Amino acid sequence: MKYIIGIGLLLLILNACKQQPEAVVEEQVVATTNKGILLSQDKIKRAGVIFGKIEKVLLSHDVNARGQITILPQNKASVSVLMGGVIRKIFVNQGQRVGAGQALASYSHPDFLKVQQNYISNKNKFDLIEKQYERQKKLVAENITSEKEFQATEAGYKLAKADLNAAEAELKMLGVDQAQVDEGKITSEVLLRAPISGIVDQVNASIGMFADMQQPLFEIVNLDNLKLQVKVFEKDIPLIKTGQRVTFSFSGDESDENEAFVESMGSTVDPEGRVITVIAGIQTKGLDLIPGMFVSAKIHTSEQMLDALPENAIVIDNDEEKYGFYTTDDPNAAAVSFYKFNVETGFTEDGSVSVVPLTTLPANAMIALDGVYYLKSEMLKMLDE
Repeated sequence: MKYIIGIGLLLLILNACKQQPEAVVEEQVVATTNKGILLSQDKIKRAGVIFGKIEKVLLSHDVNARGQITILPQNKASVSVLMGGVIRKIFVNQGQRVGAGQALASYSHPDFLKVQQNYISNKNKFDLIEKQYERQKKLVAENITSEKEFQATEAGYKLAKADLNAAEAELKMLGVDQAQVDEGKITSEVLLRAPISGIVDQVNASIGMFADMQQPLFEIVNLDNLKLQVKVFEKDIPLIKTGQRVTFSFSGDESDENEAFVESMGSTVDPEGRVITVIAGIQTKGLDLIPGMFVSAKIHTSEQMLDALPENAIVIDNDEEKYGFYTTDDPNAAAVSFYKFNVETGFTEDGSVSVVPLTTLPANAMIALDGVYYLKSEMLKMLDE
């Protein structure tokens, strides 16, 4: 009897031992409905989980556009002669920087002598009439001469002054130094000068050629104030406003973005491409820009500061459900519990997406900014158990 009882007790003890749960190994995942998804630190590191919070980020709806670096009309000049003449000297080369008023070339024509002689004649005539006018003005003030005689002298004075002004303007147009002519020094060769500062882009002159008014001899471009010119499709026109931020990059180097701001836009749509031209002022300094360089641009419309997360923090399921994971545990704890939270998303830009959590997150919640698809797989394992 004692032998039978002893065997029975031994069997009860062995059965009780089998029913004891196994110890939890550190790397095992324990998933329960009230504790979320529990991961050890080793699992967290292997999953690449990064912790962070929802932050305010400048986001917008982007309008993609393509275009090029351009020069506005007021920053380029075609230089031609104001009177026909033969090119005698050329002082500049293509690619050379010049200042406004700098001599580009000299040219000559016999008619230049006539212009200067006309000025001298009108100046001498005016000087004589001016003396008569001043004398008549004193005489009429003293009632020595009649008002009628003074008026006739005054009319002649005004006519002579107008003729002299016209002769002076003709000298100025030719670029002749008036002071030199006043001293009696006249020349048949005058200088062609740069109307603006910039780079000599084209030289179409040669020594000995006859240049006329319709023939551009030099092209000068000012590269100090280049603009961004892009084409925007008709459907996007209502979104574009002056002052909007523009980011752009050069073809083949889209990783390096530069900034500009919309300054103006056209008022008519190109009937062929159904596009409108937008001009933006370039803000990024130190760029080596050349007119005609092609660019890819994004015009940031409806730009505002929004609550956002990295795109890597959001899981998008096939049924379009969007969610992330958060924890209220110490991220450095031996094991951390993660909980799912659903979100609505909005603008996406530069790897960030605007989010609105559909549930209120705890104040101390830390959000998984990466590794969320690993967390999703662990969540699915939990649901299958």
